[in-house]
Amino acid sequence: RTLCLPLPHINGLFKLLITSEEALGHMLGDLGLKFADSVYEALLCSTAPEMEFFKTLPPPVLQTWGIYHLILTRSGSTPLCYVGSGTSRIGGIKTRLNQYAPHRLHTLPKKVQWAVDNGYKISSKGVLLKCPLPSPEDIPTSRLLIVALKYSSLYPWSPSTLLWGGLCSHNPLVEGVEGSFHLTPEELADIDEKIREKIKKYGILYQKQQRQRSPDRMKAVSRQNNQRRAALGLQQAARQAIKDSKKFHCNFCNVSFLDKYLHARHDNTKRHKATVAKAIKMGKSLS
Repeated sequence: RTLCLPLPHINGLFKLLITSEEALGHMLGDLGLKFADSVYEALLCSTAPEMEFFKTLPPPVLQTWGIYHLILTRSGSTPLCYVGSGTSRIGGIKTRLNQYAPHRLHTLPKKVQWAVDNGYKISSKGVLLKCPLPSPEDIPTSRLLIVALKYSSLYPWSPSTLLWGGLCSHNPLVEGVEGSFHLTPEELADIDEKIREKIKKYGILYQKQQRQRSPDRMKAVSRQNNQRRAALGLQQAARQAIKDSKKFHCNFCNVSFLDKYLHARHDNTKRHKATVAKAIKMGKSLS
């Protein structure tokens, strides 16, 4: 239905490749999408979640694509949020989010750049949904789907319930989508192989040059990266431990949550209520 909107500048590739809801369903199934905990349920709610909900979103994972969410804050001001997509051929969504690091704030989206220039700081980065890095021949259409999904992730709730301001500047369906849609699968695979080989050679050369020019700095960077990976591993282990404990667990839907807030929101979703109603109809106990 979204693709039928009378948008004068909508990218024609969306209508050309996404011909029907049935076709879209098949394409999304092949993509292997996975929502972060409680995101799907939150999108179905009529009211927007609290800001704390977005702070619990998981960090990016290597070799995945997806849609991410940023929170920008400034003392005494309303928080601002941004929804974007990460579809880098090498590194995926993690590569995109790395561009928001403090020392790389020169390639930001227009309104995010405006916020940073006016004293806002990026206080939270998390992933709303992700999918495995697609095969070379599927990269163009998969990237198109991710951009289309970004449209559906742009806060479907009533504006009066939003507790933050937005930084998204345009409808994603008018974006130009990078990809050689006219090439055959064999040609796309050949291009991908050449690009990866080129990037690999450049990376080896760059690291060698940096070690020669600044050996002490490179050792410090290596230590920092090791510490960051260790901290991330502990964070992911702690999140998994909470889930494994089933402290905040829905027996009907057989899903665990990180805290009581996420559990409570789940209990208020249509999907959960439908599951409970079905269980009652089958004579199952509510305890």
